[in-house]
Parts: sequence; C-alpha cells; structure tokens
Amino acid sequence: MNMLSDRVTEFTEKNSIDLNDMHLLCCVSGGADSMALLHFFFFNRGKFGLREVSACHLNHGLRGQESDAEEDLVRGFCLDNGIGLTVKRIGKEDLPDGSASEDVLRKIRYDFFGQTADSISADLIATAHTLNDNAETVIFRLARGTGFRGAAGIPATRGRFIRPLLGCSRQDTEGYCLDNGIPFCTDSSNETDKYSRNVIRHHVIPVLEGLNPRSLEALDSFAALSAETDCFFEEEAAKIIEKDGTEEGVPVTSVLGARPPLDRYIIRRIIGSCCPDPDRQTVDRCLEAARRGGRTELTTGVYFVCSGNKCKAEKEYIPKKIGPVPYESFVSEDREAGFVLSDMDPDGDTLKALFPYCVDYDKLTGVVSVRNRRDGDRFSSAYRKCTKSLKKIFSEKHYSAEKKDSVLILIDDTGIVWVEGEGPAEGRQIGPETKKVLRFHTL
Repeated sequence: MNMLSDRVTEFTEKNSIDLNDMHLLCCVSGGADSMALLHFFFFNRGKFGLREVSACHLNHGLRGQESDAEEDLVRGFCLDNGIGLTVKRIGKEDLPDGSASEDVLRKIRYDFFGQTADSISADLIATAHTLNDNAETVIFRLARGTGFRGAAGIPATRGRFIRPLLGCSRQDTEGYCLDNGIPFCTDSSNETDKYSRNVIRHHVIPVLEGLNPRSLEALDSFAALSAETDCFFEEEAAKIIEKDGTEEGVPVTSVLGARPPLDRYIIRRIIGSCCPDPDRQTVDRCLEAARRGGRTELTTGVYFVCSGNKCKAEKEYIPKKIGPVPYESFVSEDREAGFVLSDMDPDGDTLKALFPYCVDYDKLTGVVSVRNRRDGDRFSSAYRKCTKSLKKIFSEKHYSAEKKDSVLILIDDTGIVWVEGEGPAEGRQIGPETKKVLRFHTL
C-alpha cells in the first residue's frame, strides 16, 4: 500500500501548513515526484479545502527532445484534467554567460515560480522536494562544512513556498504514480555523475542504506534536530541583544561572555542587516575583532567595529568625487568618449537598454577614474554573475591585442566598477531604485 497520502497529511499538520481556501501553484517538471504532487493535491483539493490548484512548468531546453517530451507530458496531463498551466521555455541565450550551472538554473526556476504565482494570484507555491532530496542536501552540506543551520536541510516552508512531500521518499512518489496510472518522465541527466547531488544519490546513499536501511529517516531526524538547535540559539541570541543592546551597539562582554556557539549567533545578528549570510570565517574575524577591540571589513565600505566596549556594524562614509575623469594614452585622437552624470529618467530608456552603459552613482566609492587593462585584473560582472580575469573575458570575446588595450575600464577606490563592452560590476549595476547614473557615451 502506498503511504504518500498519509505522510503528506501528517507532514502538513506537523508543520502547520494551512491550505484552506488557498490557491496552490504546483511546480511540475514531469518527473515522478512533481507529477505525484500535482495529482495528489488536485484530486484531494476538497480534503484540504483548497480553492484552486494550478501548475507551472519550465522547459530549460537543455536536453533537446527530452525536454520537449517532458513539457508535452505536463501539458497533456493538465489538459486532460482541466488544470490551469503556465509554461515558459528558455534557451542558452537566456542563461548568464551561457552557464547552465545548478545555481544559475535554480535561480531561474525560482524567479519563474514567483512570477507565475504573482500573475495568477496564487497564495502558495508547492515544490516536490522529497525525503531523498533532503538527505542528499544534508550530506552535501556536511561534506562541504556547515553548522546547525545548513544541517537543518530543506525547510518545510519558506515564505510562500511549501514542500509537502518532504516526509515522502522517492519510492513513495513512484509507487503513487504507478498505483494511480500517472505518467512521468525520467531525467537522463540524473543518471550521470556530472553533478555533485547525483554522486551522493548513486554512491553515498546506497552505502548508508547498506549500513542502515532507514538511513534516510535517520538523516531527516538529524536535520530536524539541527533545525531545532539552530532555532534555540537564534532565540537566545535575540534575547541577549534585546536585553543588552543599544543604539551604540551590543556590549563586548555580552558577546565574549556567551559560550560557543551562542557567541557566533550573536555576531550574526549584529551584522545581519548588512551581511545577511556570513560564512564562518567572517564570523570568526568579527569575534577576533571583539577580543582585541578592533574592526574588520564585512563588505565594501561596511565594517564590524568594536570600540568603547560596544560592538556594531557600520558603514564607512567615503565622499565620491566625479570628474574630470582622466583618460590615458590609449585613447586615440579620433575617438572621443566620456561619462555623463545625470538623474535616472524612469520615463526614458529602459533599464535593460541602459544596463551595459551605466553604473549606479550612489554605489560608487571614492575617486572615479578611467584606465586601460593591467596584468592581473579581475572583474566581478553583474551580467555574468561571476568573477573572471579580464584576460579570460577578452579572450572569450575574441578581442585582438589592439582591441584589448583600447577597452575603457572605470575604477573607483574599491577596484573595477565597469568595463566597456561588458557592463557594470556586481553591486554597481542600476536598478529600479537607482536615483543617479554615471553613463558612458562615445561621440
């Protein structure tokens, strides 16, 4: 007998997931997990009091006919059962720098899920993560190094996202599909060891199940315990900051007087507004600064500072000086180029059109100037979402030696903030909130 129904019901009750009078959007890839998710909630919508159940499908277009077959399967199932469906197709041209990394694809998926929910006024978004997915996530994070928060695995809820199949195994979802005659596809990329998650799935999980047939449940229990522990220390840190903290900061004694790992949770709360997801090294640097009464940089122009027995995060104000922007000898007489400082015109060119030519003035630091490339230059591209050497970027663009030496590079006191033909650096790009822009133009 398939246990999916009982496990989903138990999981939603345990995690206080209220579906009554909700419009639920199910994210469906065409695999057994997501097809079971959609079928279960659509045909049990009365049981949960759901007002409506819809579906969305993203065709990455990375596996050719196989990707199209998955889309066709989802379309056919939704059409046969009268389920509202939103489909989006993307190609390599839609990927930053053509990258199909797991992180890039995940961001694209979740952006699509959120946009679809907004467009159809869905209240909740359901993804088909299972017990297996959670175990693989925990193992992956433990292997890379993590604390209680990372070991907590995949959360049951996050904002409007819910994961009601986290109490079900992959065996449960496949059994449910077979029992109910639900068609599903098998992603061929899951068979390769190209991705870290597949290595864990193919090689690590089988070894653990050989040691303990219920290893998935054991890892799930460990993740739940880690989540509870993380929550406890978060609450304790919040109490200390609320009790001892002032506008001037949190007493050093309150930080150093807390036993590990509570001291690290206090640090994370102090710097959380300007450094929301600090790694262990950053937190350790802050603790050392607290011990010696100094400061350490968190991000550009933002510091964790300990002085007068108080710890706080603060932004260092550095005045900007714009122009005249000096040019160097590589700018030839027959080529005139410059930068113009102006207000952002919300009714003028679109952000997309301006993006390659502008930087956000208010995100610049210190003195701004122009130079040519230098050995060792590295650039964090807002377009590519990655950091590469300019040498590699120019080579990928097949620039000639002369072209490479003629590219204009805008810098401020923190380093390279814009590259001609490449656009702004990460964190310097314009957006809906931009007030002033520094815009490149040629004459």
